[in-house]
Amino acid sequence: MEVKSDKIKFVKILSYILAVVALLIVSFFAFLYRIDANPLFIWDEARVAVSALEMSQSHNYFIPTYEGAPDMWSVKPPLMIILQSVSMKLFGYSELGARMPTVLAAFATIYFLFWFAVKILKNFIAAFCAVLFLCTSTGYVCAHVARAGDYDTLLIFFLTAYFIFAITYLFTKKYRFYILFNVFLLFALLTKGIAGIFFLPGIFLLFVSEKNFFKEYFNVRTLLPPLIVFTCFVSYYLIREVYNPGYIHTVVFEEMQGRMFDSRFDTNSKWYSFFESMTVSDFNPWCIFVPLSILVYGISTQIEKRLIVGIWLTLIVFWIPLTISINKNSWYIAPSFPLLSLLSAFTFSKICLLVTREIKSKSISIAIVSVIIILISIFPVMKIIDNSYELNERFGFAELVKSKRIQSGTKIISEGYNSPIVFYQKALKLRGVNVKVTSMHNIKEGDTVIAISANEVNEVKQHFQCDVLYACKETEMLFLKPKA
Repeated sequence: MEVKSDKIKFVKILSYILAVVALLIVSFFAFLYRIDANPLFIWDEARVAVSALEMSQSHNYFIPTYEGAPDMWSVKPPLMIILQSVSMKLFGYSELGARMPTVLAAFATIYFLFWFAVKILKNFIAAFCAVLFLCTSTGYVCAHVARAGDYDTLLIFFLTAYFIFAITYLFTKKYRFYILFNVFLLFALLTKGIAGIFFLPGIFLLFVSEKNFFKEYFNVRTLLPPLIVFTCFVSYYLIREVYNPGYIHTVVFEEMQGRMFDSRFDTNSKWYSFFESMTVSDFNPWCIFVPLSILVYGISTQIEKRLIVGIWLTLIVFWIPLTISINKNSWYIAPSFPLLSLLSAFTFSKICLLVTREIKSKSISIAIVSVIIILISIFPVMKIIDNSYELNERFGFAELVKSKRIQSGTKIISEGYNSPIVFYQKALKLRGVNVKVTSMHNIKEGDTVIAISANEVNEVKQHFQCDVLYACKETEMLFLKPKA
């Protein structure tokens, strides 16, 4: 009997080790592999990167700037930009430096999911699958979330963290988790402003549903932490308004009124578009386990039941403003995916328990569960690995910047607003390479120019004889000569 027990223990430990190694491999491909391959994207990522580069040089950590002036387009608080500026000093003024805070936030998110499922739920299958499901969710591992240096992944980490610590506090009543809940709430607010409260209404309803709510929570010990959070958050806006007049008015429009109701932000999407994309692609196939969580409620422990209710309540309250807002950018639903991954993973673990409950051999049970996980995850995992190779049309320009072939005096052709070009121009200047950003009309014979898109390359070649100095994907660096 003792030998058999040792064998079961060995198989169990080996299974845990192999499972963790498998998660590390999948998460590497999801979050880190070729993270610097694509150039910075023109939306928030590049603009934030410009602000981070300027912050690293000016050491003004309170008011982010763009082209030397206070940024009144991206009006979030500065935490993400501060972290990015530190990252650039460590990893270089490059795509890797801009995206490393995102990478670390993504890894931190899966660590917290794993920790919660193992330590609080005591459910290793749920821990493994929560990480696996999130790492293979294309709505999370995508160009505007976990594969870009944008605000969203850091915000999602802080949202997930404060939800986990709030739930853990409700389960354990250990005060340190209540403090951590408030700390990460403050970090979320200082990352993306009002978006930092996305999960707070649902969590508040969970607290209110507690027995003796008023008696337990209306005291200095519990009221002081959220009061400090509120004071710090509001103080930032008030102080910045003093040094940056008009800031609060811009925040109200950009972050609340405009995003919700102004026609300029209208994406012409149906109210259910988020849920449609979630089931079709963003959280497919794991979305099938979400409604099944209602069915496993009856066979769950009291703690597990409260978790199911907590996740559903938090997400439903979060989804309501998304459905009524006219601005329905696809990544707005992304904060849902860690909690949906946890919910789906827990549901899957309960289904596995039902499937294997009549099997007496632990080794056979572990083998069956392992085979089921492999079968349902092989295609999502392969899809994520394939996506990590996906390169956009400006990949060649990123490779050219990395190649260090660009010399001072080179002209980059760019028309209109182009924040990625602004970043690369400033990054090259820090390397001692001074390039000029110009339009197609201001290039002449004898110039060395960089044409990033195929259309720009074709237009240059229509007007000049060109020596190709570099070519990759659509981007070409050309030396201009008179047309023969």
